[in-house]
Amino acid sequence: MKIQFDAIDQSHGSVIVMDGDTQKYWKHCIKKSKKLIKPRLNLTFRTIITA
Repeated sequence: MKIQFDAIDQSHGSVIVMDGDTQKYWKHCIKKSKKLIKPRLNLTFRTIITA
């Protein structure tokens, strides 16, 4: 299996929405850095299904 890396540059206030196959098949992360660059906000929305 060939691993592909892509980078998405974002300007201040940008949002990326991942769902469906994108969420299922793509591993996503923030690149590690030894120094603090700027604070960020991470929001996660989930649907809770009750029986």
